[in-house]
Amino acid sequence: MRFYRSDSSTESNPKSSVRFPAHLEPQQSFCKYGIDQPLQDEVPECTRKGLNHSCSCPGNMDKSCSFQSSPPSQSGSRKASLISEEDVIKQRLIQKQLRSFFQPAKTRRASLKAHQILDLLEWQKRRPHKWIIHPRSRLRKYWELIIVVVSIVNLIVIPISVAYLRGFEPPHVIVFNLISDFIFVVDISLNFVTGFVDKDNPQTLVTMDPILVRNHYMKTWFAVDFISTFPADDFILLILKPSNVTDYVSMSQVVHITKFLALLRLLRIFRLVRYLSRCQESFYTSSTWIYIRILNLSLFMALVAHWNGCLQFLVNSCLGFPPKCWISITGVRHAPWFEQWQWSLFNAFSQMFSISYGTYTPQTLVDMWFTMVGMLTGASCYALILANIATMWQHADVSRKLHRQKMREVEDYMSFRRFPRDLRLRVRDYFERRYRGHVFNEDDILESMSEPLREMVMLHNCQATIRMVPFFANTEPAFINELVTRLRFDFYQPDDVIVSEGTIGTKMFFLQSGKVTVENQNGDLIATLGDGSYFGELALLMTCKRNATVRAKVHCSVFTLGFEDFHEVLSRFPLMRLAIGSLTNDILETRDRAMSAIQDEETVVSLEDFMARINTRTDLARDDLQRVYVERC
Repeated sequence: MRFYRSDSSTESNPKSSVRFPAHLEPQQSFCKYGIDQPLQDEVPECTRKGLNHSCSCPGNMDKSCSFQSSPPSQSGSRKASLISEEDVIKQRLIQKQLRSFFQPAKTRRASLKAHQILDLLEWQKRRPHKWIIHPRSRLRKYWELIIVVVSIVNLIVIPISVAYLRGFEPPHVIVFNLISDFIFVVDISLNFVTGFVDKDNPQTLVTMDPILVRNHYMKTWFAVDFISTFPADDFILLILKPSNVTDYVSMSQVVHITKFLALLRLLRIFRLVRYLSRCQESFYTSSTWIYIRILNLSLFMALVAHWNGCLQFLVNSCLGFPPKCWISITGVRHAPWFEQWQWSLFNAFSQMFSISYGTYTPQTLVDMWFTMVGMLTGASCYALILANIATMWQHADVSRKLHRQKMREVEDYMSFRRFPRDLRLRVRDYFERRYRGHVFNEDDILESMSEPLREMVMLHNCQATIRMVPFFANTEPAFINELVTRLRFDFYQPDDVIVSEGTIGTKMFFLQSGKVTVENQNGDLIATLGDGSYFGELALLMTCKRNATVRAKVHCSVFTLGFEDFHEVLSRFPLMRLAIGSLTNDILETRDRAMSAIQDEETVVSLEDFMARINTRTDLARDDLQRVYVERC
């Protein structure tokens, strides 16, 4: 018996000899034909009568009966017996224990401490505070992104203003520094009220206690953040006013002191590294982490070259531009600052990549030392980048490498067994289409996940297929979440037989992609099913014999649901068990009436009739159970 609903077109064979009862004649092309037929001798008598699954009826000694449904005349008494007074008492006890678990902290803390499950300090660490910001909150995420942008601008602008802007800083630079300092002061304040990840205690993911948060920040990054934020240069200018400058302290010396003190702001690079790594986590994937690391290393090398060039110009400027320095020889001493910066950057990159010494061979000790430092820095960065690229290339796209290794093993196996050419091509096509260039053990990956996460992943994988099934669209979400975790993926090539006529059905099939044909025993085409179709669902309800052959027309991706997995999930949902059990009785009765009226013909039930019966049975079972609960309580 089959209940189909698919948007794929139907391809009917005029030679088909399948006939239908008059009241079950399909009205439209989306009503397809069944591939399952209930077996009279294989269905346990207790299943038809709605007895308990622990019965010992003939034919049921090796496996339990499917359902606990009862005939319509005895449905009330049978359902009432499902819930005994002892079960109600146990249920109330469990509810009481659950309520005590969520009681206020005063009693809960004492209970935990008495049983040494969790001491008071650990509980306080996990208790969220009103004014503490979670480190993974949206506010913190956006704020860290702002700090990253401001830090990058500071690390570029500050060396330029210190090295190339003569005398005191212009007003627009002062305004920029004040705004930046204010932003970083706010960041320090927020760090005192932002929780942190406690790596020493793996049981506590995030610590939100205000005292622990404050002490942790004071012991880690507060000193560096404070030094990089404190305006030491402006503070010196307030102390050493022009009227108080002595004879041995000239105004140029004050300017040089303030310029070097302004370089303390470059310590903000540590804050940039911390926040940038967190911001990159939001779009970090296995396919992008290689490019992210290469981009970070390249930007770091460019930043080091920028600092090196600015520092070379700054030191020569403080020495009064010696006649033999590269600045005097080049003749850019009085050039605009942007031209000076370009020559400095050229020198720095030439030295770092060991292309040359720069514009000229160093003539002074200062230029010589900076040239050596630049070469050593460039060689170190160059080696670091090459090492990271080699490491990343080695670990990049592991699944594709495993696929190539798998294909080499398959080729060796086919050569050893001397496969013919057609079989070799078919095996290669299977592995290429099945894995699409990747090899991974999906079962192991799903098994390592938590149960809620596993359900979300399976829902994502099967979402498009499940939405095509009206039965899944009208059941409770908890039942669907349990069911999707039991789905198994299979792949079929063209002309593969998915279901053979005459075999006993144990699975239901969900066609995710591809196209299959349904043929009768004479080889006549009955129907063609496409994406989102499903077949063989009656095998989940009872023991059935396949009365049609399903063959893959193209490459097909299929999810299967086994009989045992379905009943294991169904045992946890009494409402669905009662509804489907009653429906099973109706299907068997319908089969008996149809077989008595029409010999040697398939019985077809429309999808609308099937869904109406399921919904009716579910509503009746829910009402009966609610009434029993009220009577018992």
